Amino acid sequence: MPRKSEALSPKQEVYAKNDLRYVLLFNAFLPMLIFYIASKYTTETNAMILQSIPPLLKIIYQMVEERRADFISFLQISSVFACLVLMELLDDPRVALLKDPLTFMCFALAFCVSMFYDKFNLLWIKYRLLNENSLEDKLRLNAMWRQPRIRRKFALIAFLWGVVIFSEDTLRVILIFTYPANSMVYISPLIGVSCMICLGSFTYYYLKNANLSEQVSLLPTME
Repeated sequence: MPRKSEALSPKQEVYAKNDLRYVLLFNAFLPMLIFYIASKYTTETNAMILQSIPPLLKIIYQMVEERRADFISFLQISSVFACLVLMELLDDPRVALLKDPLTFMCFALAFCVSMFYDKFNLLWIKYRLLNENSLEDKLRLNAMWRQPRIRRKFALIAFLWGVVIFSEDTLRVILIFTYPANSMVYISPLIGVSCMICLGSFTYYYLKNANLSEQVSLLPTME
């Protein structure tokens, strides 16, 4: 009787539990608090700049902690600076609010690509980053990815992420141009964080209970 294997590594267990708290703190609570305080003493545009600092610091911290700088992190950082520059040039604080929904709409399209081209799957890329810590892990993950069932599982979950995120961020863009910026600075992150918590929790518990490792036999001839 084979021993039951956990789908998630200890590193991933810690990451998943802590990340939800960090998302709430750095992507919702701190930006809203900073904007609320800063808007009393400076312009709305400057307050928008200041409230962008916590999410940016979170991204940089994760890059340093994981000692890896991936495409996703660079895209997020670039979008923050691009939107802040455009906001200053256009003198429109709503531009700063667009940085998250527009960036994640690009991610959503990338997630959907995996449904038709399984060699590119952002969800699997992140899964590997969290689980590949040794040569043995690399061999195990390579063996996992050769299984059609596992590729199909990750493709379906990634496609679900893409559809949900694109729909949610389309709603956020519409709301940004419908309601005042000083209202959307509170509403937009709450919508985004709520969506990510739901998707992240679903994916975490699904992969944890999927026992992916049991679906793979590491053959001696495997390269």
